[in-house]
Amino acid sequence: MEDGDVEGVYKYIIEPELNRYASITFEKVCQQFLTKLQLQNKLPFRYEKIGKWFGKTTVRENNKLVTKETEIDIFAMSKRENGFLIGECKFKEAPFSYKEYLNAISKLSVLNKDSNVYYALFSKNGFDKQVMDIENNHLLLYSIDDLDI
Repeated sequence: MEDGDVEGVYKYIIEPELNRYASITFEKVCQQFLTKLQLQNKLPFRYEKIGKWFGKTTVRENNKLVTKETEIDIFAMSKRENGFLIGECKFKEAPFSYKEYLNAISKLSVLNKDSNVYYALFSKNGFDKQVMDIENNHLLLYSIDDLDI
């Protein structure tokens, strides 16, 4: 920057990392969107708590489910309704892939037996065809255009 190479600094240092930094804000916007849907009674259940979640859970690794420390971008729960919403937010140039979908639904999959678990997937650049073709009333898909931002 001191040498006046503003374009070079942007192109080689800032631009390659821009989606990573913006993804943090995107997750917050997605959570605010879910809060807005709750206020409009447009979610499958009324949650009592919502936020980010860190801890041990089931994850996909080499096409097997294992227990590991992981992060869930958005986690909403209702003890009263025995409901859980797991949100995964992808702010990247490629569409949300089927592999990413499989990874998202593996998180906290142990809850699926005894609870109402819903998955809200958010994407900056849409979803690949395999994800779009999934017929599951527990799957909510939102592109950046749906978020009114």
